[in-house]
Amino acid sequence: MSIVYVLSKSGKPLMPCKPARARHLLEAGEAKMKSMEPFTIQLTIESTEETQSVIVGVDLGAKIVGVATVGNGKVLYQGEVALRTDIRKRMETRAMYRRSRRSRKCRYRSPRFDNRAASRRKGRLPPSIQSRSDTTIKVVRRISSFLPVSAIVIEVANFDTQAMRAGGKLVSWAYQRGELYGEENIKMYVRARDKYTCQYCGKVMPRQLEVDHIIPRTPETIP
Repeated sequence: MSIVYVLSKSGKPLMPCKPARARHLLEAGEAKMKSMEPFTIQLTIESTEETQSVIVGVDLGAKIVGVATVGNGKVLYQGEVALRTDIRKRMETRAMYRRSRRSRKCRYRSPRFDNRAASRRKGRLPPSIQSRSDTTIKVVRRISSFLPVSAIVIEVANFDTQAMRAGGKLVSWAYQRGELYGEENIKMYVRARDKYTCQYCGKVMPRQLEVDHIIPRTPETIP
C-alpha cells in the first residue's frame, strides 16, 4: 500500500496518509511538497501533533542492513542499505601511499609519530566497523525525519553452534574439542567421516581417493 509521509507546520513528523488525502491537501493549499524521495508533504496549517507508536526494526548484517518501520499494525517503511565493503582496501592503499611518501625527501613539514594517540583512544572502533555503525545511525535518523519514531529495535543474535550440536551447554575446555579434535588435518577428518568411501562412485577404499568439493567450485568435469 502506497502512503505519503506528512510533516506538521513546525516540521514534526506525523502519521502518514493515503495519496488521495495528500492530493486533496495539496490542491487546497493546506500542504506543500517537502521531499520527493520518499514523497513527503508538509502542512501549511496548524494541526494537532498527536501520533501513534512507531517502531523501527534494524537487522544488522556484514554487507546489507535491513530496516522496517511498523506503526498501527502496518508496515510504514521498509528497505535495505548496502554497506561499504572497500574500507580495508582503501586503508591499505592509503598506508602504501604514506610509506612511499615517507621514503621520498620531499616533505614540507616534519613527520609525525607513527604511534599516534588516536589509535589508542578508548572506545575506538576499526574503520570498517565505524563505517557500518555510522551508516546504520544515519539511516535511522533519516527515517526519524519523516516518521514519528518512538522506539528502535536492533536484532542481535549470537548462536553457540558447538553447544547446539552437542545438545547442551559445554564447559570451557570442551570448546577446544570440536569435530576435528584428534585428527591430523581436515582431509584426514573428511576421509574418516565418509568411511573412506568415494562420494562420486560409491566405492570403498578406491585406489585414488582425493578430498574435494562434491559440488566443484570451478566448472570442471566430475570424474
